[in-house]
Amino acid sequence: MGRKVLAMGNINKFSTHGCDNFRDASGEWVKSWTIRTEDTLECRYTRLGNLWNAMADRCNPKSFVGRTHQSYSDVNNGFESFQQFGDWAVEQPGFDLVEGSGKRNALDKDLLTPGSRAYSPESCCFVPQRLNNLFILPRAPRDLPIGVSWEPSRKKYASCISVDGKNKRLGRYDTSEDAHAAWQKAKAQEVERLMAWYRECPGFDGRVFDALGSRVNKLRSDIASNARTVAL
Repeated sequence: MGRKVLAMGNINKFSTHGCDNFRDASGEWVKSWTIRTEDTLECRYTRLGNLWNAMADRCNPKSFVGRTHQSYSDVNNGFESFQQFGDWAVEQPGFDLVEGSGKRNALDKDLLTPGSRAYSPESCCFVPQRLNNLFILPRAPRDLPIGVSWEPSRKKYASCISVDGKNKRLGRYDTSEDAHAAWQKAKAQEVERLMAWYRECPGFDGRVFDALGSRVNKLRSDIASNARTVAL
């Protein structure tokens, strides 16, 4: 759980995030609640409430997230209500699990459905953070293929891949296409490595595993046809 503190005169205002999920007396999922004392005002958010609010921000072009992240410009919320979301979420593999690093599984909207612009029961799943970030591909400079950069001092094209958030150099090549092919092969191997790791994870979801396998097939197909991979 996380806590933020904001002093307001003689009253300290707290926001506590990631509390356990529960239903109220009427059977409805609780998003947040307030605890007041003489000198404190604490607003507590359940895990479901956190997820819903974050999703709502991404789907709102007027929110801070919507204004500052172009990637969310046309994202929409396909859940009918917070209650439907809560009923769906708690039944999903991997919901509320925490990795060894202390990070909770992430709500992902486009791993199962590549290119999805909607958070919906059909497109969403819960995955470890390293899988959630696996297909965020960098924009290559100067119209070069993904994973490729130009090194003027060496007059070579460098190939590089991100592995668990760290850059790994793959070598230098005479052509941008050769450098891109090195990235494609390394990316396919990295996805396969994480598939083997994920198979043994708590909260394993066969749909996620199959979706990862489809990305490997896409990379292998692009390699075989000498085609650039532009999206995964």
